[in-house]
Amino acid sequence: MKKLISVLLVVILTASCMTLSVAAEAENAKISPAVRALIAENAGGGMVVEITYHNENYPTEGLSQEEAVANTLAAQRELREQIKEITYCEPGDQIFYNGTMLIGLPYGSIEAVAALENVDYIDLPHDEGSDLTAEQKLDDKMKIALEKLPADTKVHLNIWLAYTAHAYIGMAEPGDDCTHAEVDEYLRVMRTAKRDYITAKNEEYAEVIKAGADVENVTYLRYTPTLNLATKLSEVEKIASMREVGGVYFGGVIYTPSDDPHDLEDKFADWMYKKYGVVKSDPTLAENGLYNAGVSYSNYREVYVTDDWALVYAETDMCEPWEYVGHMCLGNRILSWFAPGACICPYGYCVYNAAEDTFYPIERFVEPVRGNDKDEDGKPISVILEPTISLDDYPGLTEALDICNIGAVIGDADGDGITTILDATEIQRYKADLIGETGLDITAADADGDGDVTILDATRIQRTLAFGDDEFYYDPEDGKYHYPGDKEGEIYYHNGSYYHYGYEITDP
Repeated sequence: MKKLISVLLVVILTASCMTLSVAAEAENAKISPAVRALIAENAGGGMVVEITYHNENYPTEGLSQEEAVANTLAAQRELREQIKEITYCEPGDQIFYNGTMLIGLPYGSIEAVAALENVDYIDLPHDEGSDLTAEQKLDDKMKIALEKLPADTKVHLNIWLAYTAHAYIGMAEPGDDCTHAEVDEYLRVMRTAKRDYITAKNEEYAEVIKAGADVENVTYLRYTPTLNLATKLSEVEKIASMREVGGVYFGGVIYTPSDDPHDLEDKFADWMYKKYGVVKSDPTLAENGLYNAGVSYSNYREVYVTDDWALVYAETDMCEPWEYVGHMCLGNRILSWFAPGACICPYGYCVYNAAEDTFYPIERFVEPVRGNDKDEDGKPISVILEPTISLDDYPGLTEALDICNIGAVIGDADGDGITTILDATEIQRYKADLIGETGLDITAADADGDGDVTILDATRIQRTLAFGDDEFYYDPEDGKYHYPGDKEGEIYYHNGSYYHYGYEITDP
């Protein structure tokens, strides 16, 4: 009898082991070899996997689209809750309607998830690659560029890569009662994980694109699946045909400098590009709703040309977002920025030096080029890198400003183009509150250049009209500067300096 019982126990145990073995094999069959290899290689951490699932309680076949979507969401929600009961997980934010979903799991819990009844298979994500046609991936501006521009036109492209930026974080989001430190730590871990994952994927995809098309200057972002690159229009369709590419967006036409510019306009275009990275605006592009890549300039014209130098004008589209307008005095004229916040060549005028074959912004005749340095104590200081340019080397430049009526005449408060006693009267009326700022040209009314309109500006105009600016002189016998008829105690301004009792002062 005992022998019979022993035999039965052996049979039962063997059957149990066979059942467990079959169950384990069934669970193993639900995990792809690639995922199982990663589980074996990693003791810690986790990964994003693709789960194929079913749920008979939420059918999708033979239903309206609205009902099918509702059942898909309900089935995924139920499966996520089941997974959360057995392990930490990171549900993806992308919804698939083909019976799959993406979810981040620790390596050590993937087998337990595979054992769930509704889970059919766990594999690496298959969300990579786009099956759209090349034309379907192009934005509208890209299509226009391909139709309207020559095939050898060089363009900048923004490429959206065909993969889902779903990285495994490995840290749960803080709850409602968390501290600021906990939030900061989660953000640090989350951003690092996403950066590392997306950077690696972008590098991988960039190599594929570089191997399959003639491109240059390929750069990629670190937090979105995006590449930027330069190429010819003839390469665009080839790039868009790659499965790794999800979308191709027009980023502007890239300026190609002339190999040997001859005329003044070509020289200016070449100088602007090399000096500031600014390119000439192309009306043809604007007509077709296209644009240049980067900052451009427009309204170019040659104002005054001599054998030795030339005065040209152009406006860039780079302006800072503030309503500040600068002014400067050159010769007998006051020049102002062409637009509030103008950044590059803000006065619009540049002077060409024929001997040097280069251009200088007109403000270089008033302002030096400054840079930053540090003194002996390590404190930042401003230093002059290049001095102001002497007008003596450009004879006739200030006269050209008068001839071309550039800027405002110093002291021309009423804006009639000349300085008369009526301008002094307008300033006096303004200071007596008989007229407001709109009643005169505030910039031109500042005749002494001290940055403010005062009664001294009216006095300056009267003195200049009476004696002329050339009458200002230095008397070596008393060591003083004089206007004919000047009075003791007067403060007046001449050629960038203030004078008091005839002596130059720095703080009026």
